[in-house]
Amino acid sequence: MKIRDTSQGLAIFVANTGSSSVKYERFLMRSPDDYEVTHEGKITRVRMPEGTGESLAFLDGAEEPEVIDKGLTHEESIEYILENSIKDAPIHVVGNRVVHGRNISSSCVITSSIEDVIEDAGAMAPLHNPYALKVIKAIRSIMPDVVQVAIFDTSPYVNMPLENTICAIPYSYFEEHGIRRCGFHGTSHRYVAGQAAHYLGRPLEELGMVTCHMGNGTSITAWRDGKAVDTSMSFTPTAGTIMGSRCGDIDPGIVLYLIEVLGHTPEQVKHILNKESGLLGISTVSNDVQELEESIASGNDPDGKVDLALDLYAKSVRKYIVQYVYEELDGDVDSIVFTAGIGENAEDVRERRIIQRLPSHLRAGFEHTSRIVESVPSSPGAADKGCFLVIRTDEELMIAQDALRIYAEYQNGL
Repeated sequence: MKIRDTSQGLAIFVANTGSSSVKYERFLMRSPDDYEVTHEGKITRVRMPEGTGESLAFLDGAEEPEVIDKGLTHEESIEYILENSIKDAPIHVVGNRVVHGRNISSSCVITSSIEDVIEDAGAMAPLHNPYALKVIKAIRSIMPDVVQVAIFDTSPYVNMPLENTICAIPYSYFEEHGIRRCGFHGTSHRYVAGQAAHYLGRPLEELGMVTCHMGNGTSITAWRDGKAVDTSMSFTPTAGTIMGSRCGDIDPGIVLYLIEVLGHTPEQVKHILNKESGLLGISTVSNDVQELEESIASGNDPDGKVDLALDLYAKSVRKYIVQYVYEELDGDVDSIVFTAGIGENAEDVRERRIIQRLPSHLRAGFEHTSRIVESVPSSPGAADKGCFLVIRTDEELMIAQDALRIYAEYQNGL
């Protein structure tokens, strides 16, 4: 299926794989900023090999899914997408989102040694890496001659300063086992940081910036000299801010107490910290901010737990913003950027609970509300002062742009 004629642009297939879904887009790219999306969709409720149940296919923008009674595995989902959506459209290169790449610091062509890294890192990203690898192998089986590229969520954080990388446990665990602060959501953070720099009309290398990816999983990243210098998530995505159902930063003694005193198994504790905590655990209602805001608006928060959950979430975000502005950027910050489901859509959380409650001396040099950037202007200098920005993230486009660049480098090296 590898088509060498690229006169109409390079056809890039993007696979964004999770434990229960496969999302895809096909780009026809003439340059990083000159492209069209020709196919897109997703398959949800992807079943495990031993599982049962139906899968739902939303192909090419369909709002109503096709129900696949027997269900599809990850490998079968890719086959289904290629046969029923992409069909005979050419594909020159495939870009794969991979959550964890250990010490790989940039996107790269997938080789057998890269597959080994992805598999090895599966212990740290068990809900993503193993399934991404299944998709990579399935694509290679179907299209053995097509170049595949891996785009790692962890790559922007590999070269952070050592003081922001190591954990305060015996140093040997860092040297011998690679236990370190890895960071996640890097593809999203890279995309919105680049878009913000374009909006501000200055190179990213000249800017001090904090990017806030606020969804069911939330992470905050500080940017200086064009590089990510610190991030809120750590060895796993459980650390950092409060999240939808993850606890964020807590006393590690709590983990020991749950095991040693309350008798929970490690697996039970993992479930509590990742699936029952955060907004869900505090509010006892939901991990979804929209549902929590609707509860407050309808007067369905008699004991105040929902309001408390949102306040604590916002406070945990503010804490990292303030820390990064003054500790990592020495107060010289050009923009604070919000993105993802909460960052883009939850205005009350973003404006009232976060922005308006930041320290007054931080806000003094900033506009008082955020600019919602629907599209990045081509003319430079759209903002001439510090500003809060809301930018819609596009991980798939970031993956496609990386795949375009890596493929060109690969072809030139042949």
